[in-house]
Amino acid sequence: MRNYFKSSVFVIILLALGGCPNGNRFSDIPFLEFRDYRLYQEERAPGIFADMIEVQVYFTDGDGDVGLDETDDQPPFCDTCEFGQNFLVDIYSFNGGPIDTFTNNFRIKNLTPSGQNKTLEGIIKNQIDITSRQSDTIQLRFQLLDRALNASAPVTSPKIHVSLP
Repeated sequence: MRNYFKSSVFVIILLALGGCPNGNRFSDIPFLEFRDYRLYQEERAPGIFADMIEVQVYFTDGDGDVGLDETDDQPPFCDTCEFGQNFLVDIYSFNGGPIDTFTNNFRIKNLTPSGQNKTLEGIIKNQIDITSRQSDTIQLRFQLLDRALNASAPVTSPKIHVSLP
């Protein structure tokens, strides 16, 4: 798989639930739900534009062990290890059927809240450069890994028609 897409985590909004006001109790296995996307162009240099997509993915984690510290650089969390990147993104390019798959994995910083209640709920926003896509239709697949090596069920976006100038 080629990694043509450059990404940056735009913002991670974290809502630590103070005592779970609605009585919510989330699983210790991360949960993801695709929420939204926005297509736009970003000027990289005068007259040079990149096609971008900003995605929003809702997440929960009952024990709050989402994210890694900079010091988490030993197996299984080293850069070349299976769990070195904890937010996995596959981008499928379509022309009738899938014609290519790109990966755009990245590392979320440690989000564990201080205090007794470690429950996490929030939105992960991610900006992805899709300039090098192979077609005008893409679909994204996401998965979140926590420090206990639990993986969320994969979640996919709908097929997205990219019609940027």
